[in-house]
Amino acid sequence: MGRWEEIPVTADVAVEVEGENLKDLLLTAAEAMISLMFGHPAVAEDRSEVFDTSGEDMEALLVNFLSDLLYVVETKSLVPAKIELVNTGRFSFRAKVTGERFDPEKHTLECEIKAPTYHNLFVKKENGRLRCRILFDV
Repeated sequence: MGRWEEIPVTADVAVEVEGENLKDLLLTAAEAMISLMFGHPAVAEDRSEVFDTSGEDMEALLVNFLSDLLYVVETKSLVPAKIELVNTGRFSFRAKVTGERFDPEKHTLECEIKAPTYHNLFVKKENGRLRCRILFDV
């Protein structure tokens, strides 16, 4: 599994993410976004949503995947516990998000993320691993 850390920026939230490969990078970026939004609550795995996501390159795929995940979280009131990805093409994946319905008595929205952005975005290979920076509009 990859790692992520929040980096200081003015007004928004940014993270740098590292992963062994593209799939790991996407999953770690998703973990970062969900952790920023909800912290680390115990979450049941009683609901699932599936979506397809793609992009013209790694940067577009990253932004599209996080945007699609955010859409599912917001429109389905889903707090993710687990995300699975199956590669369906060079820059395309099918995602299965499993979790539970948001319950204000159990869950806290710690950071309301409006969107992942292209501002200062990069994805690059470094020392045999992929690394990226993604900024979230809050």
